[in-house]
Amino acid sequence: MKSEKKELKKDYVYRLLLQRLAAMSDADSRLPSEPELSRELQVSRATLRLALNRLESEGRITRSHYYGTRPMTSGNSMRILLIGDMLSTGEWNLQRVVSSYITKVAAEYGYHCDEIPKSFLREPEVISKRYRGIIFFGAALQGDEPWLSVLQKCSIPVVYCREDYVNRTADLFSSVGTDNKQSWLAGLNYLAACGCRKILTLLTDDHRNGERLGWDADALAEQMRTMGLHEAAGMIWCSDKSEPGFFDRLESLIADGKIDAVQCYSDGHAMWVYDAVQRVGKKIPQDVMVLGYDGFPGGELGRPTLASLEYPCEQCARAAVWLILHNSGNGVPQHITLPMLIRPGESIRASIFSNLVRENTQIADKRIPKAKQKKKEDVK
Repeated sequence: MKSEKKELKKDYVYRLLLQRLAAMSDADSRLPSEPELSRELQVSRATLRLALNRLESEGRITRSHYYGTRPMTSGNSMRILLIGDMLSTGEWNLQRVVSSYITKVAAEYGYHCDEIPKSFLREPEVISKRYRGIIFFGAALQGDEPWLSVLQKCSIPVVYCREDYVNRTADLFSSVGTDNKQSWLAGLNYLAACGCRKILTLLTDDHRNGERLGWDADALAEQMRTMGLHEAAGMIWCSDKSEPGFFDRLESLIADGKIDAVQCYSDGHAMWVYDAVQRVGKKIPQDVMVLGYDGFPGGELGRPTLASLEYPCEQCARAAVWLILHNSGNGVPQHITLPMLIRPGESIRASIFSNLVRENTQIADKRIPKAKQKKKEDVK
């Protein structure tokens, strides 16, 4: 193949492929394989891939090992499919919050979002024709769920907004999320920096702690001892309010001054501590400091406001959409890990909060750039 002298080979191949795509009338048509196209166009595989990557980034083709390279239909070029439990009831649903941000971010790029529960997943070819990409949610995934096999067969980019430290789908799909293990440790470091030593760690079922946070009770206790927090190492509580005597025990610890801080598995757990403190006539943060986790919507409106390690919902949404629109098409999953955000609150008595610098932790910045300002290097 000979191209014009002033035109790069990759641009010439791009033009030829554009013409070929325009001539395709059947939406199910496939381009030849990369080796076949290389021979036909007399270019290297590297040059061909540059042209294919450009076509894919522009939303003109979809590429997968399962279905090959196909033209993008007009029906799916401007829609993104969201899969999860966003419509479930409950006061706090992380998936619902993140999906609302994804819808907002996608709109900035001119895309629309459809939401369906995972039980509705059926035909991968139909999904691939209708959508530009898929973003799904879920906690405690094992990687062998039947609905995940449907996503594997889709010929469009698929991104997992992960909630857990343990990610069993890492070899299957690209993902975006946080390093929960380091984030939890950063919260503990912060309480220690505030002078707290008698730290009650309020967790849930011990098996779930290891999956979600990366710490089970034994590993966390050992970590505390290496930090010199020997009292805290003996105050890890895997329980919930349904356990008989839960509030009596919690109230006793607070009333007797046996704890000076509580680090909570979730902001919901933190609200239990608030109730217990109020019932025994103590005050937050004067008598006991409280640090939440996840960023419960409205927690900053409480009295006193709750300090929390906050899941970066909008940043994760931007990263997920970025992965969909900039999928490399090489079949290799890409993973983006973002820092948890520290939401300052009055439940922590410390003037050093705004100056805190910890690994994988940063002060929440609510000023998020618009899509047209977003650059590839913004997401690391």
